[in-house]
Amino acid sequence: MTDHDLADALRIVLAAAPSEFPQTRALLGPPRPTIVRTGGSIHEPTGPAPRTIPEATVPASVEQRILAALADAPRFGETIDAAFKRKEHALRDAFGSLHPLEARALHKRLVAVKRGDELAAAFSRLAVDRRTRLFGYLEDTRRRQAVVAAKGAA
Repeated sequence: MTDHDLADALRIVLAAAPSEFPQTRALLGPPRPTIVRTGGSIHEPTGPAPRTIPEATVPASVEQRILAALADAPRFGETIDAAFKRKEHALRDAFGSLHPLEARALHKRLVAVKRGDELAAAFSRLAVDRRTRLFGYLEDTRRRQAVVAAKGAA
């Protein structure tokens, strides 16, 4: 197995997890074109162009709800555990209102925190276990939407 074969195999693995391993993806660069041999000559594939998913953004109203939930302080007489459970529930409600492409964009934004991104910075201050549960909820948006659609069609 050559280095190019190994790099191609790694690209295939990375394609299955688009939001994971951004540093490795950057090091590998763009994928190499596939060369197909037919009848003794070499051709570039002439099939349809690969499907690209349009980049979505998080609606401003949902972003404000998320920021408000993250900034919410414990209420009088409320335990810290109850306050963070309430905060997590509010974030799940906000995440639940997102379209799958918007959820994907938000997940990408929250994973790769950029300087000056108040939302991502506030989210990164949550405890790891809460962030993990909320990331799982964001990643599950397509499945939840499909289940709702299937129940509506039945």
